[in-house]
Amino acid sequence: MAPISNVPFRSALANIAAGLALVTPDWRRWLQEVKDGIDAAARRVGVAVGLADQSTSVSGTVDTPTLAAGLYRVSWLLEVTQAATTSSSVQLTVITTSGGVVTTQTGDALTANTVGAALSGVFVVSVDAGTPISYTLTYVSVGATALEYGLSLSPEVLP
Repeated sequence: MAPISNVPFRSALANIAAGLALVTPDWRRWLQEVKDGIDAAARRVGVAVGLADQSTSVSGTVDTPTLAAGLYRVSWLLEVTQAATTSSSVQLTVITTSGGVVTTQTGDALTANTVGAALSGVFVVSVDAGTPISYTLTYVSVGATALEYGLSLSPEVLP
């Protein structure tokens, strides 16, 4: 992606013609560069995972179209929605296949047993064509009241 030129702040933003404000060529060119940069940036693929009030270990596959081989960014957020009576832990692992080998990346465990505690991260993964991005959440809760947590996970293809 080519770098975006400096903002044309010394140029008029618009010209008035026949009562209409028309964007000047300098600003139109700069805005097009910004749009092209955004279009070339990473974009979400498939449906983001959104789990709420979970109180057990969970496994799943991200609902995506058939993926092309390449690099993907997986952004995630774990949040405690109900604290356990004594202690708790929940930890995310993302699973992909790269070069025919199953690979895993595991985030830190969220052990803060407080409503609103959160942990987030980003994994960059290499994916073989046609293979899924999967995840598991490993869960432990101690006490009469169980930990409840939420997960947001979003995969993006990298340019």
